[in-house]
Amino acid sequence: MLEKIYEQLGTPKTIAELEERLKEIGIKWNKAQIQLFLEMDQLVEKKGDKWQVKGEDVTEFILNIIDRTLGDRPIVTIKKIMNAIPDHIPISEPEVLKIALNSGQYVSPNRVAIKRKN
Repeated sequence: MLEKIYEQLGTPKTIAELEERLKEIGIKWNKAQIQLFLEMDQLVEKKGDKWQVKGEDVTEFILNIIDRTLGDRPIVTIKKIMNAIPDHIPISEPEVLKIALNSGQYVSPNRVAIKRKN
């Protein structure tokens, strides 16, 4: 369900717009429930009267998890990184790999594991 909400928040929406979209996809939350979710979720931000997912913060969040998971290890599997990512964050293994590689801080010798760039 959270994946569907985050998808809708990929572009800025007012609470009324979000409520309408959520009803269309089968999530029957009222305005108070939506507002509570938006105010509590750390991946969502408010700009003016519209809400959206914080794209840059998700990337930074994932990079921090990669760094913590690696710790002192020379290499770690993407599966191990995925286990450290909270369930409410909708992200796939290929997306984690892409974030790591795009950061310029990491390399992947086999697309299954990540290590720090030398």
